Amino acid sequence: MRMRYLMLTALSVALAMPALGEEYTLLSYETEADLAARAEGAAPSHWQAYSEMLDTLGLLRRSTELDPRASWRIGGVEAADGAPLYLAGYVVIATEDPAVAESLAATMPAALRGGAVEVRRTSAR
Repeated sequence: MRMRYLMLTALSVALAMPALGEEYTLLSYETEADLAARAEGAAPSHWQAYSEMLDTLGLLRRSTELDPRASWRIGGVEAADGAPLYLAGYVVIATEDPAVAESLAATMPAALRGGAVEVRRTSAR
């Protein structure tokens, strides 16, 4: 029920905004449990519903799921302390208002299911 409320809130904010503007990348960090469900072939319907909402609003530019098992680091980067979260995908949206990007990030399934979302303004090309 909470997810539905947050999605409706994000929808109302986004509808008030034009779909043009700057691009924002929403980086999705997920828990081991969510990643295990994907690996077992469980269809993440909550992600499909989220993507369809963004597409319907005309905000979605692109998105993809990442395989956190097929990653490596080069250089002296150390893992962050705390509960393990894994970069599992990203969504790129376009909006004039950074508050819309923040609102939509708060309704991402990762944010609602114990993960985290990082919002980054995409650099101009």
